[in-house]
Amino acid sequence: MRVGILDILSLPSRHLASTVYHFVMTKQYASVTPQAVAVWCRRAGHETFYATYYGVGNLQRRLPSDLDVVFICSYTQASPLAYALAKLYRRAGTRTVIGGPHAKSFPTDCLRFFDIVVRDCNQELIRDIVAGAVDPGSVVCSATAFDDLPTVEERLPEIRTTAFFFRRWRYFMSTVPMLASVGCPYACNFCVDWSNPYRVLPLDRLAADFRYVGEHLPGIILGFHDPNFGVKFDQVLDVIESLPPAARPPYIMESSLSILLYRSRFIGQVGGLIRPPFS
Repeated sequence: MRVGILDILSLPSRHLASTVYHFVMTKQYASVTPQAVAVWCRRAGHETFYATYYGVGNLQRRLPSDLDVVFICSYTQASPLAYALAKLYRRAGTRTVIGGPHAKSFPTDCLRFFDIVVRDCNQELIRDIVAGAVDPGSVVCSATAFDDLPTVEERLPEIRTTAFFFRRWRYFMSTVPMLASVGCPYACNFCVDWSNPYRVLPLDRLAADFRYVGEHLPGIILGFHDPNFGVKFDQVLDVIESLPPAARPPYIMESSLSILLYRSRFIGQVGGLIRPPFS
């Protein structure tokens, strides 16, 4: 099977300044799950094509037109592009699948343009979709969240597509998307992750990825996309700090300030620049 995976990151650029920004910055916002989907399809022996669209260039030329299945990931802001592209692929007889934040928030609307809507996925669900075991018109969700995130080494072809210039040259903002955890431990319902049980991904896999990047891609930035990075802050930092400083790649993450304020290790590292309230 010929399988395409497209991660739509932005609307088209409208002027020179936004073109430069998209080419340097937005290009690095590629999501982890579309890269995982590409690896899962490749593991199954399918001919796999992966691309991102970050607002620069011709969207239609990102993937071949003669695909058997196409997976598209999109934010709501860029969903009109996903819808238009889905119509073109459906006319060509390609099975169209949408996932990502927009699909999870507006699955019924997505069914107007896509054959299948995926709210959450794992390797088994992706295998069933490509094999034709999921009927058109379905909104599907995996029984369990994935815990087999492909390694950086397995995702390297996709990482080169997103983080490198012309898949060859790194630059100061080249970033590898990472996940140390998935889901959310809270009960609020204003985001797309609130209904996913929180779980930490295998820490030995995280350590292996750090070692691989330190050895084969020294200096490249690791960007954590965790919905709630700081919940298991100490456990993850222990893994990172177990590596020698010289072999430890730079990394960035985001977390709620309320969590970070009460992590004593973090407060000590910033030397008092952030102080907990009521101290």
